[in-house]
Amino acid sequence: MNIKKQTQSNIYEPFIRTMADDMNVVAPDNLPTVNSIDKPTIIPKLKAQKEAEKQKKIKKTETFLTKNINKLIIGSIIFLLILGIGGFFYWLNYLKPIAPIAPIVTHFECQENQCVSIEGEGDDKCQNDVECQPIEPIEPIIPESLIPVDETKTIELIVDQENLLLGQLNSIINEEQATSTINHILIKIVDQEEERYFNLNDLILALNINIPENILLATKNNFTLFLYRQEEGSRLGIVIEMGESETLVQNLSDWEDTIIDDLNQLLLTEDILNAHSEEFGDKTYNEIYIRYMNFPTPALTLDYGIVSGNLVIATSRESMFTVIDRLLMTDNEDIKEEIE
Repeated sequence: MNIKKQTQSNIYEPFIRTMADDMNVVAPDNLPTVNSIDKPTIIPKLKAQKEAEKQKKIKKTETFLTKNINKLIIGSIIFLLILGIGGFFYWLNYLKPIAPIAPIVTHFECQENQCVSIEGEGDDKCQNDVECQPIEPIEPIIPESLIPVDETKTIELIVDQENLLLGQLNSIINEEQATSTINHILIKIVDQEEERYFNLNDLILALNINIPENILLATKNNFTLFLYRQEEGSRLGIVIEMGESETLVQNLSDWEDTIIDDLNQLLLTEDILNAHSEEFGDKTYNEIYIRYMNFPTPALTLDYGIVSGNLVIATSRESMFTVIDRLLMTDNEDIKEEIE
């Protein structure tokens, strides 16, 4: 077999390609046709797509910012409200100046046995409940009668009602009383805090009578108001304890000019009485010197005399004699007791 050996240049020559060869390559007829890309059409679409994406991002960012700004604003408002309310209460409780409160004016009074505070001006009537407890009036010592009596009657008058004494005396006069008896008339003043019996000055004011000052100065302010019952009716009289006085007799004599008018209330009559004589008469009974003035009869007179150191003023001769007897009898009993 005769095989031709190819030279080296012949072997590698067909495989050497040059750019000129590539440029002269003719495309086969059966290759698919590729349409050319229209550059002016696709570029605006890409730009529009990018712009849309950009706007979408911007809108999303704006929405995010809007939501967060609203939340921030609402949160800030809530925070400021809380801060303002808290600050207000702190100022109200700690920083606000406290205006001085005007003191409430009160006073204390007793109500239902309790010391209570009452609004308004007034004087304090109590300090504690003890002062509001009812006070039992202190029972005063009963004045002893200067003469022996058959019975004691007591007239009670409320303070500032002493002018009712004559009416109370008339009530006692109308009560039943045995003839030739003497009742001692006590007059008590009743008050919420105390009770006391009339003294001589109280009697003078309440009966609207008058005793001269020079005679009052000689008294011991101890007296007995008595009511004597005789057949003609009741007769009032007074026995007054006297002290030592050198001028007592003369003072009594001088009193005779006005004594009837001064002691008119003791006569228990509103009639104007004509005296039996213009001057006082005198007589003696059981060695006691008596000065007297008769009116129509001896059943109504004005007698006075000093008996055992007491000034006796009676409104009838019978009552005068009875009082003298009882005073002298008392003196005799005292003498007997001293002897025994």
